[in-house]
Amino acid sequence: MSTVTALGYVRLKAPDLNAWRQYATGILGLQVGEKAADTANDGALYLKQDDRSYRLAVDPVEAGGNTSDVTFGWEVANREALDDVAGRLDGAGVAVREASTEYAQSRMAIGMFLCDDPAGNHCEIFFGASSDKETFVSPTSARFTTEDMGLGHAFVMVPDAKSFHDFYSLLGFRVSDYISMGPAAATFMHCNPRHHTLAFVEVPEVSALQHVMLEVDDVDAVGRSYDRCTAGAAPIVMTLGRHTNDQMFSYYSSSPSGVAVEYGTGGIRIDDDSWTVKRFDAISYWGHVMSNPPGPPSGG
Repeated sequence: MSTVTALGYVRLKAPDLNAWRQYATGILGLQVGEKAADTANDGALYLKQDDRSYRLAVDPVEAGGNTSDVTFGWEVANREALDDVAGRLDGAGVAVREASTEYAQSRMAIGMFLCDDPAGNHCEIFFGASSDKETFVSPTSARFTTEDMGLGHAFVMVPDAKSFHDFYSLLGFRVSDYISMGPAAATFMHCNPRHHTLAFVEVPEVSALQHVMLEVDDVDAVGRSYDRCTAGAAPIVMTLGRHTNDQMFSYYSSSPSGVAVEYGTGGIRIDDDSWTVKRFDAISYWGHVMSNPPGPPSGG
């Protein structure tokens, strides 16, 4: 069965792209994707973390506009896999439509299908992503752990956990484990060796991206980024800590879109042949103390 293999990219919205540029380059160590910006020519901010033309894009909205829309770019291996996944969704009653060649090219991909997941997030299932010949150069010397595992992971709040789980199971996601969070349990799912590429928890009548995670290969990169936040460069949402399930050493800051960004290192990898699903009673062994809950930027 063909499956999604990685979170290829995420698209967010924000009223202040300059603030996002400063946050992305100065705090996260991402590089501005000039080639992607020139190709798309849509006014968005494109950001690189490896040789891909971009991994994160931020679309402009007017001050006070809706910043809650999110688009996930789910990557598959080739055209055959794309048709297989799209056909499986269509057979399950999901409204799927093929993107035009021009639209796919604006996303720096060869081909893609479009649909929405049960929580209303826009999904672009694609193959043939564009890579740049120039070497990725981080403004902060960060080295990101992407390889064949994609951008990182996303954690979302959803109104109906079962329908969300069933949809992503059609894409080939498998359950990694669960963490109890009060009356609900968060579900963590993987589509490659990264412990989880997608996680979600049911919150009645709420659909929102809570955070995205970027993984670097060095604990000092995390520490230096954390120092920049504590010096006032960006609000800290959760302090440094180590998670129970994926064992990621990380902290969370608030982006100019209001979405939190987890910045960490050392996440464990999954071997499906030997992995056993577990349930944890806490999100962290230590740390990760809530500081400033994420929310929309001023005026958003």
